[in-house]
Amino acid sequence: MTNAKFHAQTICYLDLEDGTEPSGNYAGYISAWVTALQGEGYVPGIYCSHRIADWCRRKTPYLWTFRLPSGTTGNTYPPDQIPKGVIANGAIATQYRQDVFVRGKTTKIDLDVATVADPSHVPSVTQALGLPGPTLAMRIAKKGIAASKPRGKRRAKKPGRTKSA
Repeated sequence: MTNAKFHAQTICYLDLEDGTEPSGNYAGYISAWVTALQGEGYVPGIYCSHRIADWCRRKTPYLWTFRLPSGTTGNTYPPDQIPKGVIANGAIATQYRQDVFVRGKTTKIDLDVATVADPSHVPSVTQALGLPGPTLAMRIAKKGIAASKPRGKRRAKKPGRTKSA
């Protein structure tokens, strides 16, 4: 993530394309990925089927789900008649169509709907999901925060105040 210039405290989504509940080594890999991401100061999110959202939520509250109605892949829609999507309960975004065309365009696209403009922005997502403040994400990635330098302006210390341990 660092080499790709992701900022610390960015939500990074692990793409779980299989809609079955993970178990065994696969579940172990997901747990290890979450732990490693937290250790680097990033916030883990999971992109998953709505069917396994409850399982994934036990790993992280930051979910981007997919729910694809059968028979819609490859459909073509007029630009003014693109179907509206519904966000799955407790998710920040939901993909609701896959590999569709917009009339007049030649590229296949996926259709997603999100509650925020940037699903990787921790404060926006935390607020939209009604989670207990940005401190949740800070706790999730606390190891990385301790190692990272503060950004932005620092407030000047008031004279006579000392930092207590």
